[in-house]
Amino acid sequence: RLGTQLLVDLVEGREPDPDRLRERARRHTFDPDADLVLATVIIDGDRGAAARAASRVAIQHRGISAEHHGDLLVLAPALDALAFGRAVREALGDRATVGVAATVVGEVPAAYDSARRAATALRALGRTGDVADDSSLGLASLLLGDASPDAVAHYIDATLGPVLAHDARRGTALLPTLEAWFE
Repeated sequence: RLGTQLLVDLVEGREPDPDRLRERARRHTFDPDADLVLATVIIDGDRGAAARAASRVAIQHRGISAEHHGDLLVLAPALDALAFGRAVREALGDRATVGVAATVVGEVPAAYDSARRAATALRALGRTGDVADDSSLGLASLLLGDASPDAVAHYIDATLGPVLAHDARRGTALLPTLEAWFE
């Protein structure tokens, strides 16, 4: 139960003290300094069995799991978000639709938004039982998952940010070139 509460606190950003978060994580044999992946699962079918399976996956990967706003969440150390998502989906069955996001302890709320957007978009695309991250779905995750101002700003920054940074660093005009190309 304490691991569940820790994950909900991480997702909702309830614990402002990073040192306290790290200590709470360590008590669950969960490495708070590792590269993490958050899997958000929308499940069709037996939620109880799925929650037990999610808990087993979390334990196998030295992570934690919880139910949150009707979704199942699994947060664990992993280097490959999509591979971790496939492991979660395999454990939960073909009625589990999994969105994933790479993250670190202090950025779990944003990872939850991203993973939730991906899972929602997969369902809207008729891809129940599939696994994706926000970036692999591109604009579809924004249009079908969540079009909040923060999500739009994040998408624009992730998509055009490198172009803007390149222009600022080198004094070039790639952004106007892109605008002309799309026009």
